[in-house]
Amino acid sequence: MANILPFSVCMIVRNESHHLPKALASVKGIAAEIVVVDTGSTDDTVSIATAMGAKVLHFEWIDDFAAARNAAIEAATQPWILSLDADQMLANDSASLLASALQRTDCMAQVVTIDLYGPS
Repeated sequence: MANILPFSVCMIVRNESHHLPKALASVKGIAAEIVVVDTGSTDDTVSIATAMGAKVLHFEWIDDFAAARNAAIEAATQPWILSLDADQMLANDSASLLASALQRTDCMAQVVTIDLYGPS
């Protein structure tokens, strides 16, 4: 699927250089934008996200996942949001389902399959 869809991928990350490339690759080329909120990484997380085309914001960690997630959502510019963790990826078969759902006018949410690939 090569169509860019009107959704923003929103992620909060910290020291996820090992996982981030796979997560970003799963949505690159289909998401209109990727917003990565970094909460204080000391590894290559920020440079990886930038190199892969993500909009990177810095957010001082205040021990509040919701605040960090909301910062990502506030920075998003698309009408739909996909919240993704760095150790998750959008399943291949979900892209076509997502495309169909986003064309509907009576759809307020869409369930997609997210694969957790975790530590390796």
